[in-house]
Amino acid sequence: MPIRDKSNVNGDMSGQIIIRLEELSEIVNSFSGGMIFRGEYQTYQDMVDAIDNPQIGYTVFITEDETKDSARTQYVYNGENWLFAGSVVHVNDATRLTKGIVRLNGSLSGTADNPKLSNTGVASGNYNLGGNIVTVNDEGRIINIAVSTKEEWEYKSLANTRSENQTIFTVPQYDLLYSEILFFWNGNLLVHNRDYEKTDETTITTKFNIRPCDDVVIKNIKYVGALPVSAIINDNLPSNVTTYSSQKTNNTYYRNDRDILPTEDGLFNLGDTSYKFDNIYLQNAPTVLSSIKYKENVKTCNLGLEFINQLQPVTYNYIGHKRPHFGLIAEDLEQIINKMDIDFGGFIHDKESGIKALRYEEFISPLIMSVQELHKQIESQNNEIQYLKLPLYKKIWLKIKKIFGVGK
Repeated sequence: MPIRDKSNVNGDMSGQIIIRLEELSEIVNSFSGGMIFRGEYQTYQDMVDAIDNPQIGYTVFITEDETKDSARTQYVYNGENWLFAGSVVHVNDATRLTKGIVRLNGSLSGTADNPKLSNTGVASGNYNLGGNIVTVNDEGRIINIAVSTKEEWEYKSLANTRSENQTIFTVPQYDLLYSEILFFWNGNLLVHNRDYEKTDETTITTKFNIRPCDDVVIKNIKYVGALPVSAIINDNLPSNVTTYSSQKTNNTYYRNDRDILPTEDGLFNLGDTSYKFDNIYLQNAPTVLSSIKYKENVKTCNLGLEFINQLQPVTYNYIGHKRPHFGLIAEDLEQIINKMDIDFGGFIHDKESGIKALRYEEFISPLIMSVQELHKQIESQNNEIQYLKLPLYKKIWLKIKKIFGVGK
């Protein structure tokens, strides 16, 4: 590792040879073994003292070159002397953040003012660094760090071990920033912020009563070697852009065991009116929240036969496909709801893209109302038919009973 002595050194600089930057390409091309980066040093003398047996192709950066008005400079060793290659205005992140020695094997290209290597010399692939998987692309740049996890502790409060309802649980200490709490209630994984809160580093508070007959298991999963977001990912993406990786940090979605979860409850979408998924394959039907605790302004559905009878079912195929489909046309439904002057949640109009779409599950409630209305009509008609079948004397008797209230 380079020695970073902060003291000022005023030694003999006779070993320097100053060259023009445009000659750097010819010098580097003459190095049959390529260039080997040997790190950064505060002063030129620090570098000379630290590297007592330099080899051809060694290259270093001097952060405060005392021979060049304390500018940031670069030197290359040609086998005999350290050659001054010029002042450095910018060093790319991969080099500036590297600790130790990095061998640069790429071919030199570009211009004298902006020499470039074809790659950093780091082969692409996945590297296991202390349990954290680092992914490097073909250009030698780090594109992802999958932080590993481990279970630190497990807290259990099983059924019949409590005598009364409970909402506050005191658990072993955990890291609020780099730990993930998995809260299982009767085997169901609860959602943070919706079902419970991390009150402090030793307390978790649920938003509903945990009964004495309930099983509670809380696990603390810690990110091993986790770094601040700014040190891992710097994608500069706006907040409305969807990102995903195997870790929760700085992503819209993340993987938890076998599940893919959003980082916030009820906030993000999958696809939009402009960028849609083609097919979604499911083993079970989607589960949609329908509890009264999520709803307000609940009233009896006022859409029934009048609404359903105006719908125009059609058959069609999507442009570019031959298979027939059965359904409705969004523009037809739009005319109906405008005519009836109603706001119907089954009709979607994205004004920005102009796309119109339907939520077919919203038609279930009007269809149920229509069936109930039809049932009442059929029941009334059946009663009328039964009356018409009666003998004349029974009809007269029923009218007398109705007039005089007999049999009430």
